[in-house]
Amino acid sequence: MMTCDDRQPLITWDLDRNEEIVVNLAHAPARENTTVPAHTKTQRLIDDITRKVESGEWPPGHQLPHDQELRAEYDVSQMTIRTAMERLRHLVESVPGKGRFVRSSM
Repeated sequence: MMTCDDRQPLITWDLDRNEEIVVNLAHAPARENTTVPAHTKTQRLIDDITRKVESGEWPPGHQLPHDQELRAEYDVSQMTIRTAMERLRHLVESVPGKGRFVRSSM
């Protein structure tokens, strides 16, 4: 996979126009690779939710923000949220059709 830091042409496909696009990055300013690994984003989400629950900011029965809000706030994918929620089963329960809530008994 090419990144801007490789300084090679970036080739992508425009689905709307159904054509290949080549972007010459040779003259683009160098930038630091700012990509955060997914496991780090997942851990940050887990740590923040855990902190909010343990501090009492989110008491038992509190409804967590919807996934769309979490994606925007933490700049993460749906898969990252699913992974985090799976690892937070001891603190968070899912109620089908209603959302996720802080468990009453932890």
